[in-house]
Amino acid sequence: IAYRDDGTRREISRRELYNDVSRMVQALVHAGVHEGDRVGAIVTHDIEAIVSYLAVSAIGAIWSSCSPDFGPAGASDRLSQIDPKILIAVPEYGYAGKRIDVGPTIRAVAESARPEKIVLIGNAVPESLADLGCVTLADFVAPYAAGEIAFNRLPVKAPLAILYSSGTTGKPKCITHSGGGLL
Repeated sequence: IAYRDDGTRREISRRELYNDVSRMVQALVHAGVHEGDRVGAIVTHDIEAIVSYLAVSAIGAIWSSCSPDFGPAGASDRLSQIDPKILIAVPEYGYAGKRIDVGPTIRAVAESARPEKIVLIGNAVPESLADLGCVTLADFVAPYAAGEIAFNRLPVKAPLAILYSSGTTGKPKCITHSGGGLL
């Protein structure tokens, strides 16, 4: 169950979640994401972010996300350190009844981190980001039918997520968490 700032409620069943993760796994693998690759994200706490995180971890790739309110410098300082193969992002989000444009942040990360592909969670690619070759999440997963997920079994110490220090004493530092550590 997800509640949004505007008061809307979304619900997804376990089967729907599994099917969405399955399609995302296939799309990521087809895009060249393999075990140990990094996937960066500028996302809100929403269903699509959870689906993306679960798909990345099923492959054995490494998830690293920033809040969209970090802004261009904050997100670039973090995500440019990890060389993400794919960037998953929301082009806008709601806060206090207002729509906040994340385009400048996505552009800054695209220029500093140089991901191979940018996947946007939303209905369309904003005109301001069209030159970056972005694709919507719906288009990214459209060619794939839900099926069984071949989970990549990794050692307990294999990296699963990269988080960051606050950056109060310089550039934020990467903090790698293993699958076992998150359990």
